[in-house]
Amino acid sequence: MPAAKIRRLAIFINLSLAVAVVAAWRPGPAAAGPADSPTAPAPTASPTAVDGPGLCTVSGEHRAGTTRMEIGQALGMALTLGATCPDSVKGKADILLVVDYSASMQEQGKFDAAQSAVRQFLDNVDFSLHRVGLVPFSNSAYVAQPLTQSRSYLDLALKNSGGPVGGTNIGEAISTADREMYTTARRDAVWIIVLLTDGQSAVDPMRQAAAQARDRGMVLFTIGLGQDVAEAELKSIATSPAHYRFAPDAATLTQIYLDIAAMIRAVTVTDIVLVDRLGQVAQYQPGSGLPREPEIPGEGRDLRWRIPFLADSQLLFSYSVRLQSGGIVEPSEIAWADYTDGDGVRRRYVFPSPKVEVIVPERRFAYLPFLIRGHCLPATQRSDVVLALDNSSSMAGAKLQGRGGGRRALSYPCSACRRTAPPWWPTPARPRCSPASQATRPPWRRPCSPCAPAAARASTWACNRPAPS
Repeated sequence: MPAAKIRRLAIFINLSLAVAVVAAWRPGPAAAGPADSPTAPAPTASPTAVDGPGLCTVSGEHRAGTTRMEIGQALGMALTLGATCPDSVKGKADILLVVDYSASMQEQGKFDAAQSAVRQFLDNVDFSLHRVGLVPFSNSAYVAQPLTQSRSYLDLALKNSGGPVGGTNIGEAISTADREMYTTARRDAVWIIVLLTDGQSAVDPMRQAAAQARDRGMVLFTIGLGQDVAEAELKSIATSPAHYRFAPDAATLTQIYLDIAAMIRAVTVTDIVLVDRLGQVAQYQPGSGLPREPEIPGEGRDLRWRIPFLADSQLLFSYSVRLQSGGIVEPSEIAWADYTDGDGVRRRYVFPSPKVEVIVPERRFAYLPFLIRGHCLPATQRSDVVLALDNSSSMAGAKLQGRGGGRRALSYPCSACRRTAPPWWPTPARPRCSPASQATRPPWRRPCSPCAPAAARASTWACNRPAPS
């Protein structure tokens, strides 16, 4: 075979092999970085919520404080939301028990009561659904037992965690629990921190740690034990004021832990986002949101609350608006709640929208000279009359004294007010009214004397002012 032909054949074979290698090659996995490590949290999926019933039954109500009101007044609005689920689809929870081991816990049997309450709490946990961990703290905090479904591991951790010593560092305790939860908790579980303390701690680190934990979606219960706790601070760092419990003594501590355990057992739907989109005529009143202020993203029409879970009891959220238009209006354009059902599906519940009748009061204006000259007939029904008078210093002199010895300016409103009084207006008894007493009054005050009609005396505050100098 000629050498040139052999070279062409070799080039063709090499090109064919190269094409085959490129076609068969697929990019392999990238090197694992910090976000790909086994302990790093996976991003939470946010699938589109679907309408319609699921395993759990979600119900709610959207109410206005009244059905009829005057324009511009504050209107209270309320949203209630609840859910019921079969026992077979109750929600899962990952729970970290953060317990104060400071030296003050040794007093009055508080430490022994705390250990006993924790054990009874564990007695009421369904470990087939939930996981529990233990974080003791004093000057510092550590994870004595990571989240586990083993009751025996928790009993061993309680036994080996030592005794009360040192001070109280609540900020460090919450931060330690936050890190442990965020890196090891299940994505499909409710994240719950239960903090017990009998003392006080630096305020700013405690608030910052609690805010970060709440922002990451953790439910923070706080329990104050004894009379020395900073109740206001513990209540402020909890998920809501309702998530704070006060135990005045060791004897009441067990029941508080049992109540929290019962709430966790009743977890139904989870990861709820409640949104109320205000109508075009409604203006939200800042500071009116309860139990906490809503998030207001974007154009300011959506009020948004994030709720980690629903238990058997209903939740109530309220706020106030002012309506800027008359007629039959809907303060809320639409309100809905997206949630994760017991089967893991994102579903949506849409609230019915309330309607309110907004009344625009009728106001009429009268030109004062027309009233004086009798061009306005007396009213045939009761009216509220307001006379607006300029009382500035520029009104001094001829404006009030009158010209050429004529009537003083302040007498005209009195006369106008007397003319607007209808003939049937009831006149109260005037025992001190007589021609003699009328004659002794200065001319500028006679129209507003006790002999004047009741409407004039009741409606013209200027008539009873001192005579101008």
